[in-house]
Formats: sequence, C-alpha cells, structure tokens
Amino acid sequence: MLVIPAGPVRPYGVVGLGLIRSHAQLNSSLADISQNTLAYDLGGGIDIFFVHSVGIRGDVRHMHTLQDITLGVLQNQPLDFWRASAGLTLRF
Repeated sequence: MLVIPAGPVRPYGVVGLGLIRSHAQLNSSLADISQNTLAYDLGGGIDIFFVHSVGIRGDVRHMHTLQDITLGVLQNQPLDFWRASAGLTLRF
C-alpha cells in the first residue's frame, strides 16, 4: 500500500499477491466444489478524515487469478472481477 499523506484527504494505491478460494455449491449438497488459486489485485482509493481519528474510506480493486479454475459451468477460465468497498476508518 502506498499512501500519499495530504492532510485530511489521503489517496492510496494497492498491489497484492495471494490466494483466492473459489467455492460453488449446487443443490444444497449434491456438488460442493472448492479450489485455491494464485491471484493478484490492483487498485486504489481514498481516506477522508473529518477529525484527527475518524473518517471514511472507499476503494476499488481489480482481482485476477493467475491460473485457470474449474467450477461447474466455468471450466478452465481465470477469474477476473472488480470489487468496490466503503467503510468507517478509525485511526489510533
């Protein structure tokens, strides 16, 4: 994570590498399929502090697996998706 300290508004960028655990379950318990896959994510966001220790955070990340997965109808394809999140930030 690279943060640019710009007072109460702090933009940041994120790069990560790790595992994504994909999981699919069909008809309650007939087929339960899980797979771990190496993946990376790229993204960025912003922290906005209203007072010294309380603020909000929002970010957007793009996640992509480096290996193909097989889950039911998704056969031998990499996962490729975006995720957005927002929340309360507390700084101590």
